Amino acid sequence: MYEYMRTFNVCMYSYISQLIKFNVGWRYVNYSMEKLMLANHPDRELIRIENVLAALGNPLRLTVVRVLAGGGEHACSAVLSGIPKSTLTHHWRVLRDSGVIWQRPFGRENLLSLRREDLDARFPGLLDALLGAVKNDALTQESTTKNLPQLSSK
Repeated sequence: MYEYMRTFNVCMYSYISQLIKFNVGWRYVNYSMEKLMLANHPDRELIRIENVLAALGNPLRLTVVRVLAGGGEHACSAVLSGIPKSTLTHHWRVLRDSGVIWQRPFGRENLLSLRREDLDARFPGLLDALLGAVKNDALTQESTTKNLPQLSSK
């Protein structure tokens, strides 16, 4: 009797968790190895200034924004060099969850792009001010250029 109840509980938990997983409404859903991976991209109206500023307070994440500000989509492995994948994954999550970048699956990688339109609509002039400060401040320039890929001329 105990084994039957344990099996029943495990099956019900699995069934309920599957229902919860398939009733989400986020933008990108990637099915991989029977796992559901969700990317949390907040809608434009839900982007908060404190989250954006906290995300951009890290030199590595500011470097990412600097690279992505050039336009287009970039493969996640081509944005920064010499950084462990686990660290990059953390930084992508922070930037994505704060509403600074779009991240979409493409084959075995993710493509990243800056949410410039959303950020400019929500906080006019913020990105231009930050990127201008990075360009004009020697100390910030130094801290954000050391992790750029060697082939980049930015």
